[in-house]
Amino acid sequence: MNLLFTIAKATFKSELAYYCDKFDVKFALTTDCWTATNQQAYMGTTIHYINKNWKMESKLLDIIEMKESHSGLYLFRKLTESLKDFEIENRIIRSVQKFKNFLLKFNFFLHFKNFSI
Repeated sequence: MNLLFTIAKATFKSELAYYCDKFDVKFALTTDCWTATNQQAYMGTTIHYINKNWKMESKLLDIIEMKESHSGLYLFRKLTESLKDFEIENRIIRSVQKFKNFLLKFNFFLHFKNFSI
């Protein structure tokens, strides 16, 4: 992994941990998938939340390399792994994706975990 990305990710994880510890913060997500010119597929995840100054924050959470078919279950698994890595899997209240199957699976997960959807 690129050193700059590793440092930025660790810094952002620390910031999110601070907000989670200090405030009862919840997050919304948006995701999008694309294929680069070299035919490698990726999923980008953006996180949205209200900061301590009541300002809306939107930041890139992760870019995930897709190594399998883009089934709803695979996208769900990769996003869940990312959320666990950032230790925010229990703080998601809404997720919006362009992929109907994936959206249904992820919102079912949110409902199952007793989140508001």
